[in-house]
Amino acid sequence: MNKNATQDKTEKLISLLRTLRKQVRASRATLESDLRSFQIKGSGSFYTLPDSDKVGISIASSCTALMALSDPDTLEDIDPHSSDLTGTGSPANPSGSTVPDQTTKQEVSSPTHPGGAQQEPKKSASDTTAGEGDVSKLTANVSTETSGTSSVSIGEEASGKKAWARTLFDGIVKAKWETSKLDDLNAFSTSMVTRAAGFLVASGTFSSSEVAKLVHPWTVPPTPAEGEKVRDIGVAAVAKTLGQNAQPSLRDIAVAVASASPASFSVQKYPPKTTMAYWFIDGVSKSSIDIDPYWGQIASWAVGEFHRQLSYVVSDNDALMDPAELAMAACLINRINRSCSGKESLSAICENLPSRVELLYAISKVFGKQAHSGIWHKYFPMFHFPGSGAADYCFSFEFLEAVLVEFSEYDILTSNDILDGVRKAVRWCENNRLDFRSYSGWNAGGDVAKLAAGMPEAWATASVHMFLWELDSGLSASLQKLILERFPRVEFFSSQKWDELIDVEITFPGEQTTLKTIIEKELITPALNKSELMIRKEPLSSRRSALLFGPPGTSKTTFAKGLAGQLAWPLIVITPSEFLSKGLEQIYVRATEIFEDLMDLARVVVFFDEMDALAQTRGNATLDVTRQLLTTSMLPKLGDLYDRATVLFLMATNHKKDLDPAIVRPARFDLLLCVGPPSWEYKLAGIRQVLRGLRTGKIDRVRSSLKAFSNSLAVRQQLDIFTVGDLRSFLESLRRKNGKDTLADALAALNADSFQSEVAVWHKSYITLANLDKHAAEEMDLLAEYESDKLSSRIQ
Repeated sequence: MNKNATQDKTEKLISLLRTLRKQVRASRATLESDLRSFQIKGSGSFYTLPDSDKVGISIASSCTALMALSDPDTLEDIDPHSSDLTGTGSPANPSGSTVPDQTTKQEVSSPTHPGGAQQEPKKSASDTTAGEGDVSKLTANVSTETSGTSSVSIGEEASGKKAWARTLFDGIVKAKWETSKLDDLNAFSTSMVTRAAGFLVASGTFSSSEVAKLVHPWTVPPTPAEGEKVRDIGVAAVAKTLGQNAQPSLRDIAVAVASASPASFSVQKYPPKTTMAYWFIDGVSKSSIDIDPYWGQIASWAVGEFHRQLSYVVSDNDALMDPAELAMAACLINRINRSCSGKESLSAICENLPSRVELLYAISKVFGKQAHSGIWHKYFPMFHFPGSGAADYCFSFEFLEAVLVEFSEYDILTSNDILDGVRKAVRWCENNRLDFRSYSGWNAGGDVAKLAAGMPEAWATASVHMFLWELDSGLSASLQKLILERFPRVEFFSSQKWDELIDVEITFPGEQTTLKTIIEKELITPALNKSELMIRKEPLSSRRSALLFGPPGTSKTTFAKGLAGQLAWPLIVITPSEFLSKGLEQIYVRATEIFEDLMDLARVVVFFDEMDALAQTRGNATLDVTRQLLTTSMLPKLGDLYDRATVLFLMATNHKKDLDPAIVRPARFDLLLCVGPPSWEYKLAGIRQVLRGLRTGKIDRVRSSLKAFSNSLAVRQQLDIFTVGDLRSFLESLRRKNGKDTLADALAALNADSFQSEVAVWHKSYITLANLDKHAAEEMDLLAEYESDKLSSRIQ
């Protein structure tokens, strides 16, 4: 394929990804309003259906909603204590008391749950299970009283913008995990709570240590008699490990689940499922809970499940295959690899895992089983709920979300088949969105009657939003890779580049500082250690742009490279040739294309170099009309890039006086920095960098000679305005003039007077800032311009 054909293909793909992302963002825009309608005012818990009449916490719905709100960091936006919610009670009980009277017994359960389980028949309060999760107790400074339990107090710690989420999750942990009459500590509820814990740690709602210490009180089941059948294999396995611990912390539970795996991923008598295992592993990974001794046994089982399901799907065995289970097995293995590969003690586990190629092949086969509608048919249930008899399946968007989390970095969204499948899934979201009274969202179809009535489900709605968030993130990451490949100058540097920079003094009004100091303080430190995803979620609020001006040869480009190296961000260098690449008549089109690409990037340093000609003052009568208008075109684009706040950008010019005044105003450039030559003191300290690559001989001898020869203030002042390039050329000329092999030997043949005489000649005639009489009368001398520019540095 020739170069033009490749470029056309890339442009079409970028356009397609942008269009899809626009669709995704339109659907994502309703996240807060969708979930807010299911939220109980005061407690923050979430009902599952618009006609739910349960009292207490719906575990699965509340956990899924917390996860959906955590990823884009919107937990603060639906605080039930400050939001105008639909009501204070059950949607089916608009009169709204969430606190039952003293004789009422409550159930903590999800009327419907992930996987499309049917809702139980409605019950009166007297039919519910005793002592489960009084919502009225979900307040700060109050520990759960049922069963005489205790847990970590989150009273004072729950103050702040995410206090309601902390309080709600504390209540979830304390409640009995008996979703639709499943046994407490069942694999489904346990994996959901564990994963929600991980999301809350990742969002900063809890610290790892805080969430690990939260206590889940439970009634230890009696040890089954010999030969007695157990009701739930998973619960029995976990109970055996916990022993008589009736107050296990989340860490205790996580370790027990891991040690009892894979049986602990079973619900009732169903075989263990990779879906439950993935949710659990995702939770412990994000929570930083240590399960190192048990990774091997989880990995061994996961590999067996993966190969078994892959063989069924590849052979098109309709009777046995389960594409959702294959997808989750692939995701689980990829996460195990990520978790173990960085630890030497666990690295051997990774050697026995399927390769990335095998995992991606499996994902492609999963998409091959997608229905035309955009979702997948239900195959085998993960289990049945005892309370309703309904089957629970892995919802299409639950495994799609996991696939995007684990494999987006492997460019799956640029694969035609997978991208086509993802587009179908997005169309399903657009075509199957439900509006029921004041409730909006999606229904997984587990309860046909509720689906036919047009009722959305809270957990299904949250699951779709989790998928949409991950897809948005994956599309943005894919676009970033494609766009970076389109720029001809994308460079990467190490922090060594910054360390090698020779500093320059900067004069602010009433303050003397240095260029490295101000860049580090204002640009580097606030952005350090921020990932691409973090910046997309929360754009930079610190200063993020700088105009570097000053004489030619003063290392402005080198400072941009050092900044990028210190941050470990890519550096994009954009010169006027980029804007003129399609000819002068297409300069406006190219400006629009370039800035459209830049607006799609995050965690990148953009350096506009040599931009004088394209950003000159509109009052310059000698400037051609096209370039004057380009200046006008660039001004709003720079403002938009600044407002986007996902990149750092610098512009370099040798002549600030020729720039349009509007370019240098605030909201385009935060820092105006005059970059002059380093002082002689700084150049002498960095002489090793100044003379790198030259035949210097012993560098200490060179430094010692130069220091001795510059004992005169007048000479030091002359050497101050030598640029690094000037000094390099000057010293090399001394070596050649004296016919010596090394600079150290050449300097040894000189004395202070001869050295100072040579400096005077160069200062007058050869350096960048030489004060010559060759300039036209109306043109400002470079040295005079520099002296004026030194007073123009400022923070805006």
